[in-house]
Amino acid sequence: MNAYFQELANSLQNNKLRTFLTGFSIAWGIIILVVMLGAGKGVENGIRGMVESSGANQIKVTMNLYFTEKPYAGYQANRQPFLKPEQLDYLRGVYSDRVDLIEPSLSNFKEVSTTFGSLTMQVNTTSWAEQNFNKLELQQGRFFSRQEHEDGARVAIITDGHISSLFEAGEDPIGKIITMMGATFRVVGVVKAAVPFYGSVYIPLNTYAWLYPNQMVQMTSFSIYPKVGQASRVQQLTDEMKQTVMQLAKVDPTDAFAVDMQNSADQAKTMDMIFLSLQILLWVMGVGSLSIGTIGVSNIMHVTVQERMREIGIRKAIGAKPKDIMQLVLGESLLLSIVAGFVGLVVGVVIINVLDYLAAVNHWGQQSIPVGSSPDNVMILNLFEHPEVNLGVAFGALIVLVVAGLLAGYGPAKKAIKIPAVVAMRDTK
Repeated sequence: MNAYFQELANSLQNNKLRTFLTGFSIAWGIIILVVMLGAGKGVENGIRGMVESSGANQIKVTMNLYFTEKPYAGYQANRQPFLKPEQLDYLRGVYSDRVDLIEPSLSNFKEVSTTFGSLTMQVNTTSWAEQNFNKLELQQGRFFSRQEHEDGARVAIITDGHISSLFEAGEDPIGKIITMMGATFRVVGVVKAAVPFYGSVYIPLNTYAWLYPNQMVQMTSFSIYPKVGQASRVQQLTDEMKQTVMQLAKVDPTDAFAVDMQNSADQAKTMDMIFLSLQILLWVMGVGSLSIGTIGVSNIMHVTVQERMREIGIRKAIGAKPKDIMQLVLGESLLLSIVAGFVGLVVGVVIINVLDYLAAVNHWGQQSIPVGSSPDNVMILNLFEHPEVNLGVAFGALIVLVVAGLLAGYGPAKKAIKIPAVVAMRDTK
């Protein structure tokens, strides 16, 4: 066995430049494959990290009632359906065994101002019960008290990424006054931004109801939190709830867009499919670059067979079997592919680790989004984090290498087997 490998090595060493160039093309293809897959994983890690930090990975259903497209039960088309408070209570009772909470989800983009500056922000409501579900990450201050919820106190919680638009640098926002919707609010807390693209303000639901009483009589948006254990049946739950809401709001059951329900489980599946598609695309591109090296291996094997024609003829004449010739040619092809591929794999992993370090030090994966009128006020998006190549990817790359080596050497090996010994021993130079 040692003699066999020694013979393969000697054969490759006889043409050092050609072997080096072919090996380099294989190694380069593997480097490109590993770096692209690692970088793709870095993008996935960055985006998933933002989603998880926002609490969007929690199972939540959002329901919105839009304008109808069909007349129904004496009502004309183009009507805005809604639920009344007593209908909402009925909905809660019907699904109490499968749903922890159903709350009106009232929000609007409003101008928020202080004595320092102003900014358009999304004003969201939260109730005492919902406060335990929305997974806001407190940075400063506190959450609303139960008494503040019940009294409809004019208190507010703001997101951390937009403090600089409303307050001077270094100024503590806790206890300060902000103005919005024609009323003043006292800031009691600062939370991590759930949605990094724009600022948010949270106020008690009862406070919003006091400012906009009509929206509590005719409710069109809701947040629904299924019980633990309902994850696998959330689609069935939303389908049933949609039919119930259509009956309550007098909406044609075939009016597809009047009642819209979105659940975070479906959104997570969609995100998984997007990243899977990205990985497949990167694999296709990487294998495409690797095929260039494979073509090089095939070419060098064809040349090698041509140069060693007399040797192959002599081997056949003294009794070498076709499988021996096949092993000789395929062995050289595989040895070149595996050695060059392993070198490329190691170099690719090193590049990924260096990229990880440099990205962390230089904040390459962070994107600044302007917030407000001041150019100094920005929101940081972490779009690239911890690029990595796992063992599965490395194993897959090695499998690709072995297959590529076999395919590259098979044609020349087949040619060598078919040539008669007498013909092979002729001087073809």
